[in-house]
Formats: sequence, structure tokens, C-alpha cells
Amino acid sequence: IYLASMLKNGIKDVSFFVPDELKSTMNKVDIGSTTFEDAMSLDESWHASAYYSGVEIIKGGYIKKNHVIHRESKMFKAIYAAKKQAFKNSNIPVLTDDKWNPGDIWSIDPSFKLSDLDTSTIGALNLSIKTLFEQKKVVAISLKKVLKPTGIKMEVKNTEAGVADKHVYKKSTLKSDRIKTASFFRSKAGNVFFNGTGKVDVRTSSYLGNVNMEILLKTARGGRAGMGQLIFGAKKYMNYVIPRNADLVATARKIQKGDKREIQKFYDMAKFVVRGLTRDEFDSGLADADLGKIHSKLGATMVAHALEKNKGKKANDFISYIVNYAGSKSEEASVYLKVYQ
Repeated sequence: IYLASMLKNGIKDVSFFVPDELKSTMNKVDIGSTTFEDAMSLDESWHASAYYSGVEIIKGGYIKKNHVIHRESKMFKAIYAAKKQAFKNSNIPVLTDDKWNPGDIWSIDPSFKLSDLDTSTIGALNLSIKTLFEQKKVVAISLKKVLKPTGIKMEVKNTEAGVADKHVYKKSTLKSDRIKTASFFRSKAGNVFFNGTGKVDVRTSSYLGNVNMEILLKTARGGRAGMGQLIFGAKKYMNYVIPRNADLVATARKIQKGDKREIQKFYDMAKFVVRGLTRDEFDSGLADADLGKIHSKLGATMVAHALEKNKGKKANDFISYIVNYAGSKSEEASVYLKVYQ
């Protein structure tokens, strides 16, 4: 409540923040079943602590004027429910809410949506939280009681969770650059190149299995991003829809059976990436390809097509997300701001 009033009025002497003034900004807080009267009834030491802490948080620039401050709200609870789902998807024991993120309050930009959180794994969720924290869209704050205005410490914790390095997309290939006579369907894979000597292999790892992106070079720390991350990242960063694997398999079957419309769409994507790819070369290779190769190559082509269409910031953001996810140590605790004395 003090933070909301400070965001509206700026930092003023504590005498300014009388109950009537504090109550006027209740539309900028969502504290569940707790009433304004409940908050005001706390002893003076908590009012002082709220004021002193609020001053430092505002000065630190951790939250923005349009933020809504949450405590035990529906949104607050939904974020912790997303944590539970992410742990479940990771097939590892679920940390308690406080162990995962001890945020007493969450300061949230109104533009934030729960769909901004990737719950495919706990590592992916923590990377989402970290990115949103850095953008000052979702800021979890752990508050300890402070007794005086001096000596207050602020520390961002768990910054190692899903370290968000920045990468630059360079190009995608769907046929060998080394072997000039190689045909489009010689392999079932595609390659994505990013800054330095970074290289990502895009293919299925099993017959009609999910399409994966695997970092091939040690300079990128190695690791793999699965189809869930591809779908999420392509939509979030490039607004490009990559279908679920069941739909991708269904399309590959249509192509194998000679569906002219789907074959044309496949060729159009392929020639957008592979300049000079002729229809004769494409059709000749397709005629000899089995369903597994068609399926894998179609998935790789969609990824390459999305990146080539979105060269620049969008492609850079996507490849950064994929490489960071693949190389993540999947730390189980997420980032938050600790305020204490």
C-alpha cells in the first residue's frame, strides 16, 4: 500500500502518507481478502518498515508507476500454481512456494499475462521470470522488517537461474554447404547458426518424434531445447505458429500421399531458405524420402523459415531464448529482490 502511494505521489516525508492518502491508491494493490483496515491496524513498527523499504525500492528503480502490487491475489496464487505445474512437467519434486520464490509481494505490469510464463519445465519458467524481472514487468520482493532508514540492503537473488545471454541469429541452412552436390533431402536435419561459431541442429531424434534443437558446439554450452520450447518461443518472439507434433505428423502423411497443396507450401518454405532450390530437385528428393525424413525435414524447414522471415531482433530473441534454455542449469529457485537490514 505504501509502495502504491509512492508510485503515485513520489517519495515524500512519512507524514504525507496518512490513512486517507494511502486508501486513495488501493486500486493499485490487490491483496486478496486482506482489508485496508487490517493493514492499517498493524503496529507502527510495520508502518515504518513499509515506508523505509518502499523508499529504497522506489529509488532503486525496481518497480514502475503503472504497476499493481499483489499479495495473496488471484494473480499471485496463479504464479505459484504455474510453478507447481512446471515442477510437475520437469518430473522433479516440487519446492514449497517460499523455497521457490519467497516474494512477499509481486509488483506486476498490467500488460503481463500468465501465458507469458513458459511452464514446460522449471528451468524454462525460471528463465521466463528472470526475463520479466529484468524488463521490470514482474518483480517479486521479499521483505524483512527494517527498523531504521539507514543500512537497508537490497540484493537480487537467484540471478543464476536461466542466465539470459544475448545471441545474434546469422543464418539457417537446409542442405549442406560443404557438399555442393548434396540434395535438399540428403539429410533430415537443418542447421541454425548464431554469433561466433554457434550452431544448432534441428531434427527429430526418433522416428516421427518431436523436433528438437540441439546446440552442437561447446562455445554455446551444449544442451537441447524440445518441441515445447520451439512452439512457445516461435510464437512468443516471432509470432510464428509451429504446429504440435501430432499435427506435423499428419501434414507429413499428406505430403507423402501427394497432397499438392501441402507439397507446395513445403516447397515455398524450403526455397525461401535455400536460394536457387528448384522444384525438380525438391520433387525428386521427396519421391525417395520416407515418412520419417519428410516429417523431420518439414519441422526443420518450419524453424528455418520462421527465422529467415524474422531476421533481426525477433530472430535474435528467439535464438537467445533457445540457446539459453538449452544451456540452462535449470536452477530450481527463481529470481527475486530481497530487502533487509
